[in-house]
Amino acid sequence: MHSHDLPLEARLAGDRWAAGIRVPFGTASDRAEATGRRRSAGGLGDIRLSGLVTAWRDDAGAQLDLGLKLRLPTGDVRRGMGTGAAQVAPVLEASLPFGTAQTLDVTLERRINGGGAGTGLRDHWYATLDLGHALTPRVSVGASVVAREASVRGGGPVLEIGPTLDLRLEQGWTLGLIAYAGTTRDSAAFGAGLTLSRRFRF
Repeated sequence: MHSHDLPLEARLAGDRWAAGIRVPFGTASDRAEATGRRRSAGGLGDIRLSGLVTAWRDDAGAQLDLGLKLRLPTGDVRRGMGTGAAQVAPVLEASLPFGTAQTLDVTLERRINGGGAGTGLRDHWYATLDLGHALTPRVSVGASVVAREASVRGGGPVLEIGPTLDLRLEQGWTLGLIAYAGTTRDSAAFGAGLTLSRRFRF
């Protein structure tokens, strides 16, 4: 399967809190086993809301955040754009700067699905590890690893790895680019994403 995403994000941030919304638009394509023809679909995915508070921070910039994420079933299930069920996820995020321009970010979530057994979804652990290096005050490159348990009954775990590029634009806008390759049977074979986000500070 091949996928391409264009999530739009907005994030409000105070000194020790942050709230955000992520509105995904994307396409996905695969090859039908019966005919060998490639199938594709696109549209709005499941919207995600998040809220975080800073539980700990030191003078060097290391930080630990705790919070909650909520997924809304806004995507079309028949076209492969959504899951058809709400999801809530307690989340822990840690950020550790090191060296002169490097940062290690780790996220751990326990994703709990609504909708009952009829959806075929499983509650599961989800984790990310991102290593970033600031080339300039406006340009950062890095590598990202995404791992999760099986999210559907009968499915398998997912492990995806890829490079990242972040460009900080004017007036709080950031353009993020990522390409990734799957390393397990249930991972996407290849994917690419484009994120346009803006941060509002209070």
